[in-house]
Amino acid sequence: MLSLKTHNVIDYIIAATLIAIPFLFGFSNIPTARNIFLVLGGGLATYSLITKYYYCLARIVPIGVHMTFDASAGLVLIAAPFAFGYRDALTTTQFTIHMIMGLGALSLVAITKTKTENSKTVEEKAEINRMAHHKIRHA
Repeated sequence: MLSLKTHNVIDYIIAATLIAIPFLFGFSNIPTARNIFLVLGGGLATYSLITKYYYCLARIVPIGVHMTFDASAGLVLIAAPFAFGYRDALTTTQFTIHMIMGLGALSLVAITKTKTENSKTVEEKAEINRMAHHKIRHA
């Protein structure tokens, strides 16, 4: 599992990467494809700056909403070439970049531990302890 703090840092790296990708991979001349990457990159940077986590300017957006935005962005990247009709204008590499970034966003959400020990409820901590004790007894 990836810590929320690490996810936070990776978000800013991915935001910059999304903004750069159309220019690095030669599809900045396809307006819809370029704009999707620019909007998603700029959006990620913006909502990361206001998410309730470590490196932000204001703690406004709950982490669950942030993760929903991340997953939605991943789905948009996967679906965009088909949904917006520019699949045929992309090379195999450019299309693969869409898929890698989309699946990467979904994977990042899936492997991020969104709650620290301090933010877990008493009930959640008790359940974790029960599961750990059950494991030890049955090992």
